[in-house]
Parts: sequence; structure tokens; C-alpha cells
Amino acid sequence: MKSVKTADDVVAAMFSFFDSETIPLDVRKIHTAMYEVKREFPEMLKEFSFSENDVYPFSRLLERVFFRLQNSSLISTVNPDFRECIVKNESKKYIRENVLPLFENDEKIKLEKMGKAFERLVTG
Repeated sequence: MKSVKTADDVVAAMFSFFDSETIPLDVRKIHTAMYEVKREFPEMLKEFSFSENDVYPFSRLLERVFFRLQNSSLISTVNPDFRECIVKNESKKYIRENVLPLFENDEKIKLEKMGKAFERLVTG
């Protein structure tokens, strides 16, 4: 039986591979980074579409995913200026135990590469 994997699951799984607990909460960098990751791994991010005729690539789905991950407390922006997105180690552990098992081994390898690439692009 095949399990259903949502866009939220893909992004959460990517975030579970971050080395750091924080990334800059810069909308432009986040959308541009995910756009670049999609170019490298289109099969894993096929649900995401990006407008390309603006100042930076923008995805409405990515905005909704971030909102849902915040509402589920897997990520947070508790800092005073909302300049950082926080993915605590406890959240990463939860994701690895409850979300990653939805994916096949080859997908898990891709998700790790995607997470590392996304983190590098956003923090660089």
C-alpha cells in the first residue's frame, strides 16, 4: 500500500536535515532557494509552482506550507523581529520518526540533499 505524502511532508523532511536550528526568515531567499532546489529535484517538488515574472520566484503553496508548519509547531518564529525560522532539534527528531518513514530510501537520500542545498542557499 502506498502512503500519501503531502507538500508539507516534503518540506518538513527537508528541514529535518538542517545542520542548524535556525535559518534566516527572508521570504525572498526562501522562495528563491526552494525554486533552485526544485530545478535540481523536480520530481520531489512537482506540486510547487513558482511565478517567474516578478522580483523573485514566488510559490503560494510554499507560503501555505510554512504557515501550516508553524501552526503545527514544527517550525517557529518566536524571535522578536521574526528574522529567523527556528527548527528545533526536537522537531527534527519528531519529523525523522513520524514523517520520514513515509518515504522510500531513495527519496530519503534526495530529501537530505534537498535540505542541505536549501539551508546552504538560504544562509549563504
